[in-house]
Amino acid sequence: MHLLLAQKGSISDGDEAIDLGQTPGDVLFLSAADTELAAIAAAVQARGEHRLRWRLASLMTLKHPMSVDTYIERTARHARLIVVRALGGASYFHYALEALHACARRSGAVIVVLPGDDKPDEGLAQFQACADGDRQSLWIYLTEGGAGNAEAFVAYVEAILTNADKPEPARPLLKAGIWWPGRGVIGVEEWERLALPSPRSRGEGARRADEGPSQTDDTSRNLWQTAARRPVMITLDTLRQIILALPTTEETISWGHPSFKVNGKAMLFWNPIHDCPVFKVPFEERDHLIEIDPDIFFTTDHHRPHPLVLARPDRVDIEWARENLTRVWRAQAKKAVVKAWDAGR
Repeated sequence: MHLLLAQKGSISDGDEAIDLGQTPGDVLFLSAADTELAAIAAAVQARGEHRLRWRLASLMTLKHPMSVDTYIERTARHARLIVVRALGGASYFHYALEALHACARRSGAVIVVLPGDDKPDEGLAQFQACADGDRQSLWIYLTEGGAGNAEAFVAYVEAILTNADKPEPARPLLKAGIWWPGRGVIGVEEWERLALPSPRSRGEGARRADEGPSQTDDTSRNLWQTAARRPVMITLDTLRQIILALPTTEETISWGHPSFKVNGKAMLFWNPIHDCPVFKVPFEERDHLIEIDPDIFFTTDHHRPHPLVLARPDRVDIEWARENLTRVWRAQAKKAVVKAWDAGR
């Protein structure tokens, strides 16, 4: 057995034991969601000078038992408070949760283990060593999301250790809205005035009938046509044609079933159990898709800890699939290949 020193920007799949090389801190925050780690890091930085030292790490790097043991010996045993956001539940990180809980009991540290979504998880109760009220407050900050709640989360954690006044409860965020540069969140009427001004409101006078449709008319009609479009059944062959039309892509076999790669990195899998495609998306986008279109997008216990979403092939829109695959290809293909492809379009 050997240890690998974790490199900045790398991702561990748990097959190798690694040493994060992280120095001790007063507060540890562990999450499987990169977007959440980034939000908390920004909130800690925004607080500026403070007495407590924060250490953040991805739970995905602590799937190997030896990685966990090394992290506890080097970092966790010195912490005064540990927060774990267990996306996927206890079954995915059981060894890490057991070890962190035992470490906290030995050192007298507070440990807060939170579900990875907005649904309670009784399986995590055995790993707690904190007040129920504090656990609930911290969970809601992360569930609601947003920069303001992230900053309040950091302030609340520090208040637990310093006995300072605790911040206001989490503020619910709009599930959807319209944001305009320089104006922030605006209403529909203001958006219509800004985005679709009529010729008369611009002082250009009414358009004559013989001038034909305006660009605004065309845009409105295209938007209506897009909204009215009904998805068609997506097959493996449909996705194969989209992917293999992109340069340097290849079809391979993973676990006996088709998958597609570019530059050695996976782009798409076909799940044989649910007979559907599995797309790569960031965790935050995956959660949003499932929330707004649960009849189309879904996940499973196996896929939940990974930035993937499953889509029902008879309901997902072909253009959404094409856009997703092109975006993933751009992110994973070599820059020179992407540049040449753009130039030739």
